[in-house]
Amino acid sequence: GQGVSVATIDKELRVVKAMFGFLRREEKLAAIPVFPTLKVPRRLVSILSYGDETTLLNASLTCAQRAIILLALDAGLRADEIRHLRHEDITWEGSVLRVGGCVVSVGTLVYTHETKTYTDRLVPLTARLKVALRRQADAAGAKGAYPGWIFPGQEAMPLSYDRLRHLVFLAYRAAQVATGPRQGLHLLRRTFASKLLGAGVDIQTVKELGGWSDLASLQRYLASTPGRKRDAIALLEIA
Repeated sequence: GQGVSVATIDKELRVVKAMFGFLRREEKLAAIPVFPTLKVPRRLVSILSYGDETTLLNASLTCAQRAIILLALDAGLRADEIRHLRHEDITWEGSVLRVGGCVVSVGTLVYTHETKTYTDRLVPLTARLKVALRRQADAAGAKGAYPGWIFPGQEAMPLSYDRLRHLVFLAYRAAQVATGPRQGLHLLRRTFASKLLGAGVDIQTVKELGGWSDLASLQRYLASTPGRKRDAIALLEIA
């Protein structure tokens, strides 16, 4: 056979790490075991153009689709982080979003979720994201969704990963914006990082906002452009 790709093995290791992260959070483990770091081949980074972003947001979208897209585009959330958002994670008055793990009782089951880096973070809400989230939160609340998922799924569970991906796919199709296979939502997260870095936000702040594990993960978004080079040299004339 063809065997298993490094990327697939790395993904499975992350699942195991998440399980140990939960056990550590519950104080059932003294420490999280050390796992090998795999070198996953990097692909060229692509981002959403301004024109495609505008077209996507102006398309005929459901309130759930718009909220999902803006959570990735304006707050840098990953798919799993979007799925596990709850009403209590949003501070409306302060316009702040908490992104973190949760432990939820669903009947006789205990449902757990950990972020990729096992840490919580706070992300300020843009005005358009706040409006989209408010509409989706109201719609989810109107359904009597328990236990408070912003994007409720079946039987008190959060929206499934496949359903989330399908909603994003339908949004791209409605807007007639082309995207590669399996990169629809992550394309928006990459755009989030690239836009901030391009606007001059320091890389440490971008790392904290998006929950990246290290600065090296963001280096590929720092592609130099003729405009940036001219701006850099112009600083010498000011000094």
